[in-house]
Amino acid sequence: MIRDCLNRKYLSIYFLVAANLLPLLGVLFFNFSIASILILYWSESVIIGFFNVLKIILARIETHTSGHLVKLFLVPFFMIHYGAFMLVHLVFLVAIGLVSSKLQNLNLSRLLLDVAIGFVLLSASHAYSFYANYIKKKEYNQADIIKLMFQPYARIAVMHVTIILGAFVVMSLKKPSFFLLPFLLLKIFFDVIWHMKERKKFQASA
Repeated sequence: MIRDCLNRKYLSIYFLVAANLLPLLGVLFFNFSIASILILYWSESVIIGFFNVLKIILARIETHTSGHLVKLFLVPFFMIHYGAFMLVHLVFLVAIGLVSSKLQNLNLSRLLLDVAIGFVLLSASHAYSFYANYIKKKEYNQADIIKLMFQPYARIAVMHVTIILGAFVVMSLKKPSFFLLPFLLLKIFFDVIWHMKERKKFQASA
């Protein structure tokens, strides 16, 4: 059992969990603010969108000419649509006051440092998963570019509803960021489930 758990096929899950431990440790020991957590996970959505563009570009298409024309349309369309989605999301965060209402009480340089470190770790996690699964295991052979167009939205919706709900609870109860921990753990749980579901989908279509 232990040997199976340490199998290399689980490495992408280990990296995923390890990268998400930073916000947990940050809240527990380094006084991460609610704003830094929200901005960090917003930035993770940017990472997800970036690698999704790469997935669409590298997805194998049987009909070369028409397939590449479809990609030429879908890639910029996704970038514009997803970019607008991310912008609206950011405006929403600011509008509800989860970020803007606390900016005066925040050390901006500290916030940027916290987010930057988390961004690097999350980027490394997603990059490893992209290489180890999509490239090395040739998942691009089974990828459906139309499904890839919509794939990030469901994951992001679940992730951010969980975190924003947690932020609302913490702020409404006037509790410290420490009380975000259950919601951060829930976010990691959903991430792992989503990752495993995606891998099984590609294995089933192989």
